[in-house]
Amino acid sequence: MAEPEEEAEEEAEEEKAVERTPEELPRVPCHIFLPVVPAARVIGKQGANIKAIREQSGASVRVLQKELPHEMQRREDRVAVITGDTAAVQEAISGVLERVFDRSGLPDTVEGAARDRDYIVEVLVPEKSGSHLIGQKGDRVKALCQETRCDIRVGQDPVCGLAEQKKVRISATTMPDAAAAIWRLLEVLGELMAGGVLKTEHFELREASQGMLFNAPMRSATRDQKEVPVRLLIAKEDAAWIVGKRGNKIARLRDWAKVNMVDADAPPFDPSERVLEISAASLESRVKVVQMVAEDLARDGPGKLRLLVPTELFGSVMGHRGETLRSIIQSSKAQVQQHKAEHLEDGDYRFRLMDIKGSVSQRVDVVRQVHSALEQRGREGRDATGLTGGSALMDLGVGLAGALSSARASPGPSGLASGLAGLGPGGGGLGLGLGVSSDLGTLTLQLAMPNEEVARLLANDSSGIARRAGVKLSSTRGAGGLPVLKVAGTAVANSVACYLIQDRIFMMH
Repeated sequence: MAEPEEEAEEEAEEEKAVERTPEELPRVPCHIFLPVVPAARVIGKQGANIKAIREQSGASVRVLQKELPHEMQRREDRVAVITGDTAAVQEAISGVLERVFDRSGLPDTVEGAARDRDYIVEVLVPEKSGSHLIGQKGDRVKALCQETRCDIRVGQDPVCGLAEQKKVRISATTMPDAAAAIWRLLEVLGELMAGGVLKTEHFELREASQGMLFNAPMRSATRDQKEVPVRLLIAKEDAAWIVGKRGNKIARLRDWAKVNMVDADAPPFDPSERVLEISAASLESRVKVVQMVAEDLARDGPGKLRLLVPTELFGSVMGHRGETLRSIIQSSKAQVQQHKAEHLEDGDYRFRLMDIKGSVSQRVDVVRQVHSALEQRGREGRDATGLTGGSALMDLGVGLAGALSSARASPGPSGLASGLAGLGPGGGGLGLGLGVSSDLGTLTLQLAMPNEEVARLLANDSSGIARRAGVKLSSTRGAGGLPVLKVAGTAVANSVACYLIQDRIFMMH
């Protein structure tokens, strides 16, 4: 915190700077933050739009993409950089905003509503300028709002991925007002630079994690293929609350990750429900967004989060005999229930729905641990069936190998049954009978089923188990009329089938 004497010196310098005309103020670069779609409009087809802006204004105009830090590239963020003489920069700002807010392609039915929307633009400013822009008790930013006839908000948090930069959000009723507000903001930054509060290096866009300048080599920005987007099922009224007035709230979330609100599939969900997708960021950043959402929704007291997990990855959340999920519940002290979700034509479910109840920290901890398990499983590799390798599946493979050893040591049903005791994820499991190796190395397992209907459902092609595991399935009756599901395939394929069968039976209960 600055000493009173230092603050007095800064204020004196600022007062001297204000006496200068805009032409006498130091030139500062204009950094306009752009999402990917508006940025594409600014660039235009084969760069036609940005070339026109440069020619008409005489300013230097660039749109940073690959030069940006890895975190910003993953969110598909862009930054327009404008430099040049006073008149050139002013005209270039107007030219950029004309492309950003181009609504010429909208249908006539929505054109009227679109014209009534505010013109919202975000500008990057040095973090050091934040308190000076706000002023004592907010006096300066209030004066700027009155002067420009715009709503100006200085962000509280630094921009994720950038060192020592903040966003200033400008909401205007007309595009000229928005352009004028940006220019007035640049004038204030020029005043701060003239007063010695800001220096040239404060405007350099540097990567937060490594502090690398944009003219230095950047590391590869290849998208992390192991990432599993966080998906929260949101009620309609909560969705509006998360977006916020004029999109202010969701814009803050997008500082940390790529955040989209999309319609939930109906059925199985209610048509009014929404899915909040959080992606293209580190797990830490995605969990930060979840925490911000949970804190915001906690306005009415303790609540719950509804987390959607892809069905094909849910085994890594359950773990061997449900050990992983039990560990998550015990360590977080949250209440967790999982339900069936969307039913597809092939009999699979697209998502599992997890209801998470508890305090904000407990709910966020569950989301963190669930996605850590999902992405840890992805790092353990994938087998030829397309299923992600994980502890549950490896346990099945080990168990099946042990069963074969038992069968060889003690030929017959008893040897195989003892070797396969307790095999399968989630416990409770499968009754296993006779195993026979053919000349082609095919092993046939006979699995005791709860009833004949379950055996037929699992053996049917619509279950997708035979196709996914690479085995042949058939339902029959064993000794004493016991319903049996026969599984015929290689040792590895049968272990995968056992996993899928156990998982499907678990879903039926």
